[in-house]
Amino acid sequence: MNQNQRNRKALKTKFSQALNEEVKGLSSVMQAVLIDDLITAFENRFTVLNKAQSKSQSNLECNVTVGVEVLQ
Repeated sequence: MNQNQRNRKALKTKFSQALNEEVKGLSSVMQAVLIDDLITAFENRFTVLNKAQSKSQSNLECNVTVGVEVLQ
C-alpha cells in the first residue's frame, strides 16, 4: 500500500467517524459511495488550493524580487 492509499484510508476512517450519525439511514453501500465521493472532493479541492497558493507565492516572490509593492 503506497502513501496515497494510506492517506485515503485514514481520511475514510475520519470521514466515517465524523459523519456516523448523518449517514446512519443509508445502506452500507451508499455510505461507502458517499464517503468515497466526499474524500475525492476534499482531495480535489485541496489540490486546487495548494496550486493557487503556490502560484500566489510565486507571484509574490517575483514581485518582491523586482521591487514591486504588493498589497494584500
